[in-house]
Amino acid sequence: MRFDIDRFREIADSLLRNRSRSLLTGFGVFWGVFMLLFLMGGGQGLRQVISANFEGFATNTALLIPDRTTKPWKGLRKGRSWNFTQTDIVRLQNMMPEIETVTPMITKWNTEASLGTNSYSASLKGVYADYVKIEEPAMRYGRFLNEADTAGERKVCVIGKQIYNSLFPEGGDPCGQFIKIGSVYYRVAGVNVSSGNMSVGGSADESVFIPLPVAQKIFNYGEAVDIICLTGRSGVTVTELETRLRGVVARSHGFDPDDKSAMFILDTAQMFAIV
Repeated sequence: MRFDIDRFREIADSLLRNRSRSLLTGFGVFWGVFMLLFLMGGGQGLRQVISANFEGFATNTALLIPDRTTKPWKGLRKGRSWNFTQTDIVRLQNMMPEIETVTPMITKWNTEASLGTNSYSASLKGVYADYVKIEEPAMRYGRFLNEADTAGERKVCVIGKQIYNSLFPEGGDPCGQFIKIGSVYYRVAGVNVSSGNMSVGGSADESVFIPLPVAQKIFNYGEAVDIICLTGRSGVTVTELETRLRGVVARSHGFDPDDKSAMFILDTAQMFAIV
């Protein structure tokens, strides 16, 4: 392309005669490009932060959490409390084939885990072995809870990274040793070093897992559970099942299916869709 000196002089002359307009136009272009790059970088950064928080957590998961009813229903007053039971697990498995995993949990916050003079305020979680399909552990030592632990109601536990560092400051494999959790002694079966912040009932690195039947007996829960965790089958999002989930649970516990405050549903798929 031939360089035209006259055209270059004409452009320069026009810019110099309209300095204010030229400066404002240049600044506008700069600001637009800057904001575009800023938003693109910020969006990517937010996605990475959320992905890190969900590390090890199944992306097609819902957590069902009971709460007080806010509407009267068929003669029953509002403001009633209710709890999930083992029967709800069986009912959801039988009535909703789109669900792949349904597993319950009992949670207790601020439970002291101790060994000698060392202690840590942990989140205690009573779960079945299939909880690994909800929140995949990253085992440094030992193993996670298995079917034999729950069937035999063994007093074994899996501890998180922070608990391990606090109770075993000298390091090493703690498996086989006994620690006190609350008022009960448990044998350590494994150390979970998962670092994701998105976790049920407390962050993974501050949690201690015990077999659910053991937790039910220790805390006198009977057949009750605190939370139901579930995942949808391949090609099915939990978001699509929300209305039916509410209907199945509402019919068995006697509350209005439209009373969304009676059962909180935390849908991880919707969280991922935001970013």
